[in-house]
Amino acid sequence: MSQEHRSWYGTILFIGFLVLLVSSGVRAFPSTLVLPWQQEFGWSRGGISAVIATGTLLFGLIGPFSAAFLQRYGARRVGSVALLILAMVTLVLPFMKTIWQAEILVGLISGTMTGALADVYGIYIANNWFVKNRGLVLGMFTASSSVGQLIVLPIIALMIETQGWHKAALAVALFIVIVFILIIWLMRDYPHQVGLSPYGSRTPVAPVYPKINVQAVLSQPLQALRAASKSKVFWLLALPFFVCGASTSGLIGVHFIAAGQDYGMSEVHVSDVMALMGIFDIIGSLIAGFLTEKFDSRYILISMYGLRGLDLFLLPLALSQGGALLIAYAILFGFSWNATVSPTIKLIAENFGIEKSGMLFGWVFVLHQIGGALMAYVSGAMHDMVHNYVMAFGMAGVMCLVAALMVVVVPKPAK
Repeated sequence: MSQEHRSWYGTILFIGFLVLLVSSGVRAFPSTLVLPWQQEFGWSRGGISAVIATGTLLFGLIGPFSAAFLQRYGARRVGSVALLILAMVTLVLPFMKTIWQAEILVGLISGTMTGALADVYGIYIANNWFVKNRGLVLGMFTASSSVGQLIVLPIIALMIETQGWHKAALAVALFIVIVFILIIWLMRDYPHQVGLSPYGSRTPVAPVYPKINVQAVLSQPLQALRAASKSKVFWLLALPFFVCGASTSGLIGVHFIAAGQDYGMSEVHVSDVMALMGIFDIIGSLIAGFLTEKFDSRYILISMYGLRGLDLFLLPLALSQGGALLIAYAILFGFSWNATVSPTIKLIAENFGIEKSGMLFGWVFVLHQIGGALMAYVSGAMHDMVHNYVMAFGMAGVMCLVAALMVVVVPKPAK
């Protein structure tokens, strides 16, 4: 194999990383806009949280159907269409005036398009391009969402503070356009299209695009869900992932910046703490992806949910005292943030088959986003009533410990 041909594996990995970074970054972007929108438009925090909750819900709900469209049309076409629409939506965002316009742009359209480019997009690429180190590749794709949510956000927050949110939105749109050009130019659905076999395999895999109509494409995820929902294992993996979404994207992802400001921190300072979470999120994602190839994924999940629950109980004290305690919180929570993804995907593949893992993880991710959407709204509504997030942090901590106990009873996958 020539060096030129070998470079395709790295190229596809890089493009997939960028696409998932855009998906997570654009989805998380509104969390930096809560206070600017309150100040400019006079909208309530609960109302803005409802907009974000709509996008969060659709971000997950579209996943199983995105998996079906990926099988039918491929990563290049699905990705390019979704990125083009996202660029257009982000470009017109500074011109909106009412909260119903925000609901359409940020909630409905952006939520749907970012969902089409979420974890199922990475699963499609990993399954088609990699046999060897597939768990590590999934960990790297999971890390990309960490970069989008927790490292890019501080940069955006700084731009909002210095240049205003309108210019920040235009900068985000420009980045989306750059990734759109790259995916048109470099993305390939299968290694066979550039004369290669999947990495770690000597057997070529011909491209497969099932000749089925849109109605059949849309029915496939529903049929997969109907069959899997009869299994206790499916629910023992899906319900903890509901908690995962509630405690990360719904609570910390949406409200952490505002919570820090309640304790007198600047937006940039809180965003720096989130950046530290992002660094350890990447580390946790990669380590979890590696460990899923070496150890029982159930033990990884139990450890991560337990660690996260205890860390959430620590958060109010960490915010009030700051310093080393806040740094410790950020390191521990960041490490567990996305370390649940690779073990969950591995357990789904082991119990239901690799060919169904994309769609079924898509449905599990739906529950993740329902949890995130509910927690985003409930936390904002709680804050409107009691003017702090202490109750929300405690509730999420209890939920994480319950999730860890649920994974305890997941049976060991058959070899």
